[in-house]
Amino acid sequence: PFEHFGQSGGFPGGSGMGGRGGEDVDTTKLYETLEVEKGVEQKEIKKAYRRLSRTHHPDKGGDEHKFKEINAAYEILSDPDKRAAYDKYGLEGVSEDGAAPGAGGEDLFSMFFGGGSRR
Repeated sequence: PFEHFGQSGGFPGGSGMGGRGGEDVDTTKLYETLEVEKGVEQKEIKKAYRRLSRTHHPDKGGDEHKFKEINAAYEILSDPDKRAAYDKYGLEGVSEDGAAPGAGGEDLFSMFFGGGSRR
């Protein structure tokens, strides 16, 4: 279920991951999900979220997977601290408990996407 976020290999938990120090860290996927540029103001992120969530809401005939991606992206980018961590470390820098970078950004996405042990 993480195809959109994992295409560049920047998703935590992927095989061979482990690079630190900002090398090959994708910090654009969430912005792309919300169809905004990286440096936009908070109000633009909120506006994009509202527009996209209406368009992709499952009750309106939208794609549930896309809707969950939009919500997950907004959850991070709407919080200034999480956004700063994401901008610096990518998804590995984001965790719901405020842990150190690399400590579980995938936990947040497991919460949104079900996570389970599908292999």
